[in-house]
Amino acid sequence: WYPLAEAENQQKLLQLIQFYAKGYQCKIYGYCIMGNHYHLIIEFLKPGKLSAKFLKEKAMAFYPRSEALIDLWDQDKWDHFEKRLFDVSEFMRSLNRAFTNWYNAKTNSRGTFWADRFKSTILKSKQAVQECMLYVDLNPVRASLVDHPEDYVGSSCHLRLVGKDKWLVNINSLMRCDNRKEALKYYRQLL
Repeated sequence: WYPLAEAENQQKLLQLIQFYAKGYQCKIYGYCIMGNHYHLIIEFLKPGKLSAKFLKEKAMAFYPRSEALIDLWDQDKWDHFEKRLFDVSEFMRSLNRAFTNWYNAKTNSRGTFWADRFKSTILKSKQAVQECMLYVDLNPVRASLVDHPEDYVGSSCHLRLVGKDKWLVNINSLMRCDNRKEALKYYRQLL
């Protein structure tokens, strides 16, 4: 069963990743959406104080038909919401729930979509992030879906090479290169 292999499903999951990445306090380094799972390389910022305006904007984005209820939130509720925005588990719960709800509505289905809870690994260095990016971007090649990682449209590698990666962490800083062209060339060599 490979529902994520369908282009529409991949596109929706990618839209949701981008949507939640704008609200949660994180940076996306890379991703790859395979047929029955996906990989996401994400860094969460250290918890800090967010402005009331920012919190209200994010609450309205996450709960668009609940303005009247949001206006009734007390300080404890706002503190809880702010804390959630720095939590990878909350990000994954929101992302996976939103995709499941969309998929169930699309297919007139019920129940869970994902077999298991997400798994995470802490990457403690830039080197570890680079190695994980290579692992993730090479997934479609190992699965014999494509010959070259940039040919797999469900990956950050593809987006980077077609220039649609502005929402991802800048490849120049990751590869420690002065310009994008040089950084992409170096990353391609690593792949």
